[in-house]
Amino acid sequence: MKKKGTRFFRPKTVGDLKEIVKKERDITLLAGGTSLFRTINGDNLIIPGVIIILDDIVELKKENRTERYFEFGSMFTIQEIICGSKNNLPKILLESLESMAPYPIRNLATIGGTIANKDIISDIIPLLLILNCKVEVIPLVDKKNRAKWESLTQYISTKDERGLHLITRVRIPLITTTTCSYYKTGHSFNLFKEISFSAIAEIEKSNISSLSMAFNIENKKIIRTKEIEAELIGKHMPISYRSREPLLSIIKTSLSDNPRLKESEIYRMAQIILHFLEGF
Repeated sequence: MKKKGTRFFRPKTVGDLKEIVKKERDITLLAGGTSLFRTINGDNLIIPGVIIILDDIVELKKENRTERYFEFGSMFTIQEIICGSKNNLPKILLESLESMAPYPIRNLATIGGTIANKDIISDIIPLLLILNCKVEVIPLVDKKNRAKWESLTQYISTKDERGLHLITRVRIPLITTTTCSYYKTGHSFNLFKEISFSAIAEIEKSNISSLSMAFNIENKKIIRTKEIEAELIGKHMPISYRSREPLLSIIKTSLSDNPRLKESEIYRMAQIILHFLEGF
């Protein structure tokens, strides 16, 4: 059910969008619309006073590729990215994109909207973090409202405190990493809550030379593991049977320092990391 006086706008350019924002209040930017579905209350759909639909803005549908990165306009749907870049994107990213939601949702959800969503953390967010993804952001409530590139890490850490803003482009570096892993376990409707795990590593002469890992727990918590990564750099792979238990103990101890984690989550995360290390 829309509010009395709810109005819809379809700007054709980012400039048009800025002009609308200057004059209106109680604004929601609508990309794919998947987050709006979660406002359904019984038979009613509760929507705000002003809806600005973004899918006519041409600037948000452009893409670019260089030798170093892919760049997608924020209104590319997840399915468009999968279909258009299947032979070029890192395999780990394709696996993550394909498993994040059923086809009908992927066909609606946009890359920009997925990143900007405040209610649910998508499985692709931890992976984009360890890939050192960047986003171009326009702060629409700022008088200057100039576009600015920033790391996804910086964006995520300040997202909840920002006023109305628009992600215009998403930049994903191309990687030549020797070992990648994407792993997802559990479902939200059973006893084992959903955990996704992403990792990329460089192996030189059977030793780990670089490593980045991240978890997404129940689509609510992003957990980075930088202390564990530092501990594992230089380790010989594959791990021996004798080193398995000491390594598991180190991983659990490090995870236990995080007050956001439950004991059951720590155990499962430690097992997932160990499984990844045994796969070299």
